[in-house]
Amino acid sequence: MTQRRRWSFLMPPLEHPPILWLDDLYRGVLTGSGRILLWGAIISCLSLLASGSYLIAVSLGFAVSGLVLSYVLGFCFRPPLEITVDRDRVPRAYADSLLHYRVEIRNRSEVHLKQVLVEERGLVPELRLASEATRIDDLPPGESRSAVLALNCRRRGIYRLEQLQITTSLPVGFTKVGRKFR
Repeated sequence: MTQRRRWSFLMPPLEHPPILWLDDLYRGVLTGSGRILLWGAIISCLSLLASGSYLIAVSLGFAVSGLVLSYVLGFCFRPPLEITVDRDRVPRAYADSLLHYRVEIRNRSEVHLKQVLVEERGLVPELRLASEATRIDDLPPGESRSAVLALNCRRRGIYRLEQLQITTSLPVGFTKVGRKFR
C-alpha cells in the first residue's frame, strides 16, 4: 500500500478522509437519478431557509421521502447472501493508466436476480472508477455472469482493492442496496 501523505490544507479534496468517505458514500449508495433527487433536496432546503414557501417545503418532502422510501424498499430486493464473487487478478498499474479486470458472479440461491450492479468501494484517492457501476440485467439461479470493471490509476504504487459491492437499484431506482464482499 502506498504511504499516505502528510495532511495539509493544500492537498487535493479527495485526500481529506471525510471528503473521501462522503464521496464513497455518494457514489456507492445513490444512482444517477438519486443524485439528482439529493441535489434537489439540498436546493429545496436552502430555498426553504430563504423564503419559507409552502411549495418549496412540499418539494423538499417529496425528495427526502423518495430517497428514504427507495432505500427502505431496496432491502426487500437486495441480492441474497448466496452469491459467490471471484475477481480476476488485476493487471499492473502505471501512472495515468486504465485498468480493466473481470469479476465473475455466481448465483447459488434459488432467487432470480435482476439488475445487479457491480462496483468497487472504499477506493484510495489515487484509484477512481472510470465509469458507473457495471450492470448485469439478468442472473438466473445456479448460473454465473462476468462483469468487466475499469479503474483509473492516477499514481504509481501498490494498491489493495478491499470492497466489492454487489447491489440492485430495484424497485424505485434512486438508491443502491446490497452486499459488500472483502
